Amino acid sequence: MYALPFSFNTVLLFYNKDVFDRFAVPYPKETLSWDEAVVLARKLTREMDGTSYQGIYPGNWTQQRSQLSLDFVDPKSNKVIFESDPGYRKVFELYQSIYLIPGMLTTLNGKDGFFKSRQFAMYVNWLTDVLYLFEDAHKSGNPLSWDMMRLPYFTEKPGIGSKVDVHMLMVTAQSKQKYEAMAVVGFLTSSEAVQVAAAKTGRIPAIQSSEAQKQFGANYASVKDKNTKAVFDTKMAPLWNYSPYDVQAMYPPIEQAMKDVMNHKSDVNTALKTAAEKTNKLIEENPAR
Repeated sequence: MYALPFSFNTVLLFYNKDVFDRFAVPYPKETLSWDEAVVLARKLTREMDGTSYQGIYPGNWTQQRSQLSLDFVDPKSNKVIFESDPGYRKVFELYQSIYLIPGMLTTLNGKDGFFKSRQFAMYVNWLTDVLYLFEDAHKSGNPLSWDMMRLPYFTEKPGIGSKVDVHMLMVTAQSKQKYEAMAVVGFLTSSEAVQVAAAKTGRIPAIQSSEAQKQFGANYASVKDKNTKAVFDTKMAPLWNYSPYDVQAMYPPIEQAMKDVMNHKSDVNTALKTAAEKTNKLIEENPAR
């Protein structure tokens, strides 16, 4: 045994109620498909009083890729499956449909657009990456009117969110008290009191505990009365099948392909084909050992 999970993280959709109210659009229901989210985004991508409001910031496309548990590489051929797996087309077409909405911008940073200029109506990100930003805004006297919900789902994977993100505690090989250290790790990861305390700071507990769920975010005034149920209702997607070539497959051709689609510089077919050709060449030039 090398490590034990201390807490988890998950991807959610956060929304700014003020933008919805500004355009008299009802707040999103408890669950949305990605198709429904795009329809909602169209209603909220508008200009008013010189400000360009954006319907949604969909996050990083790898979050939706992980919802579908898409592999990067075919283990038999050691070639990427960007063209052969229809899931990649589905994710790319989702982003294309979002950034084809008139008025949508690719130049606006997600966090800045949601927390500073407050132009985004909906915003996708990891939970623990943003909770402190809501609290900072609350403490500064300029709180957001917001709530959160589960990540929109693909219709063939109803209710499935992004991949699991585990925060682990482990003992290093250099430790001179490995057994004692592992005993501490075991306590921290299994004690309900410790896990409840962590949940109060916005960490998803590693154990099943109704009290930890009840106390989630209790240390943050900005989380009071928010839909924390969404945190625990999320079903995390199974991980994809690992390949030793995943590092080459993740960057940068496929990232550039998505940027080209988002910026209307390429169609989906051409973008995926180009990314596949460039990545396969990288794999051939850097064989796994």
